[in-house]
Amino acid sequence: MKLFKVGVLMAIFMAMVFFVGISSVSAADEVELSGKDLKAKTVSEVAALYNISPTEYADRIGKTIKVKVNTSDTFQLLHDNYGAEPSAVKDIAVLMQSESGQAVTAKDLTTESATSAKAPEKQYNFFPISIGLLIAYILSFVLSRYKVISYSLHKKIWNWFLLGFFLVSAILGSFLVLRISNNIVIPLPFNMLYWHVEAGVALTAISIFHIVWHWRYFVTLFKKKI
Repeated sequence: MKLFKVGVLMAIFMAMVFFVGISSVSAADEVELSGKDLKAKTVSEVAALYNISPTEYADRIGKTIKVKVNTSDTFQLLHDNYGAEPSAVKDIAVLMQSESGQAVTAKDLTTESATSAKAPEKQYNFFPISIGLLIAYILSFVLSRYKVISYSLHKKIWNWFLLGFFLVSAILGSFLVLRISNNIVIPLPFNMLYWHVEAGVALTAISIFHIVWHWRYFVTLFKKKI
C-alpha cells in the first residue's frame, strides 16, 4: 500500500515537472520584436511575422495615428513623419494576433529572418554630401575663372542652392515641429526627418562657402566689435 502511494506521488510529481517544462518551453518560444527591429520593417512584413492581415493591420495603425497607412510603409517612416511609437504599433499587432488565436515563436522569427533580409539602418550622408558639394563648387569656380561662365552666374548658382536647401530644411523642420508640439500631421510620401537632416547638411556646407566669399566682411565686423 505504501509503495502504491509512493508510486502515485511520484507519478503526480513527474506530471507536474512535465507540464512546468512544457510551459517553460512555450514561454521561452514567445519572442518580443524589439523597437529597433520593428522600425526596419514594413507593415506587411510585421503582419506576416504576427500572422495577421496586413491590410487590416495598416487600417488599425492608420486609425491610431489618424493618417492613411499603406502596407508597404516602413515603421521608420511612420515614426519619423507621424510619431507612431514602436510599442504602440506592436501592441496593435499583438492584440490582432490574440484575436486570431495565433502565436509568434522563436521558430517563426528564425524562419522569417532566413526568408527576408534585414533592412539596413538609416544613415545620414554627411561626408558624401559635403564632399560632393565642395567638388561642384570648385568646378563652377574654375569655370568662372576660365570665363566659361561668369563669376556672377557662379555666385547666383550657389545663392539659389543656398536658398533651396534652406527652404527644404526649414519647411520640413516646421512640419515636424507642428506634428510633435501641436499634433498637426501633414502627410507626405517620404521620410520628412531624413530629408530635413540631409537638406540641413547641404545647407551647412553651402553656408561655409558663403562665409568664405564674405570673409573680409566678417573680419571687419569682428574688428568693429572689438
